[in-house]
Amino acid sequence: MEIKFNPYARKSHNDYGTYFNPFHHYVELYGAHPDIYEYRLPIKKMTFEKLDKMGAERIFVCESERVVDGKELVSLTEICYRLNDALLFFYRRESLVNRIEYLSGEDDDSDPSEKDLASYACKILYQNPETLGRIKECIERESKQKRHSNVYVLCSSDGMLNLQRFDIKLPQKKINLELNYGSEAKAKFDKVVKCISKNKNGLMLFSGDPGTGKSTFIKYLTTKTTRKVIYLSSGSAEQLTNPDFMSFIMGYRNCILLLEDAEKVLRSRNTQDNEAISNILNITDGILGDCLNILVIATFNTDRENIDSALVRKGRLLVEHHFKALSPDECNRIFESMKSKKRTEVPMTLAEIYNEDDNFHVEEEKRRVGF
Repeated sequence: MEIKFNPYARKSHNDYGTYFNPFHHYVELYGAHPDIYEYRLPIKKMTFEKLDKMGAERIFVCESERVVDGKELVSLTEICYRLNDALLFFYRRESLVNRIEYLSGEDDDSDPSEKDLASYACKILYQNPETLGRIKECIERESKQKRHSNVYVLCSSDGMLNLQRFDIKLPQKKINLELNYGSEAKAKFDKVVKCISKNKNGLMLFSGDPGTGKSTFIKYLTTKTTRKVIYLSSGSAEQLTNPDFMSFIMGYRNCILLLEDAEKVLRSRNTQDNEAISNILNITDGILGDCLNILVIATFNTDRENIDSALVRKGRLLVEHHFKALSPDECNRIFESMKSKKRTEVPMTLAEIYNEDDNFHVEEEKRRVGF
């Protein structure tokens, strides 16, 4: 029985909302319903070269860009090949920022093999199982996809706020929290991880002298969640007072807002007019806080008495921790774990412990003290 092609037929739920409908096109070409093999995977770009060499005909290509929800600029790519009795449809959708990073040929610190990978949804429509087998052998893929960082820097370009992704590098593959921060801190840190995993909203405050491990612990936290982490350095914290900030952050519900060295924006409103405080209060509590479900993590180096009292109100402040130098016993346990012969009788910071061979700064400090 002849099957007539209806270009206005409703698309199936797995057609991705694309311009091209491979199923309907297959029926139009071959007059039969195909079997379908479908998957999503990181595919090597040389796959397309191999398809060309096999004699596959590229019958459709579409590249487009669009704004989603009035916020995020995304790129869409559709590619369709015809090979014998089969159609191969590749579809890719991602933010334009990520695409520039992922496919860039410029030098960076990423794994070189990663630059040859792109994540596509791939749908193979076929009738002959032998054709499917040939196609599957042709597709170059990685069995395991490297997890990209979920940390983004808030930037401003041409007066518009946007996010730029960057990778977090930990000093160690695994961090022993109890060994490096002490048993008391370990219990508190477990609570922090639990709050993050349960997608709680609110505020966390971390303070301490430089070198005590604040930044390393926060890096560790980013590996324990799939939530998007938006980073604001001390120099860009003024973006919290940007009139467009609230409307921008509403497009990133359930994210983690990370403020580093944020004493300027956390200071009491009794000493200055601080609009940043108002915005932090709005997104960490109340109706707006419940709607956005944003967790704010802030580090600071000022005295706690200088922090606005509204920020440390019970219910809003989930966790507070002051990082400090470790006791001699704690330091020596770390030295033992490092198989180092060095021992200490005075408290030391993590930076001093793990950079014990760097004597340059110590000598400089001694000379300054002598004068």
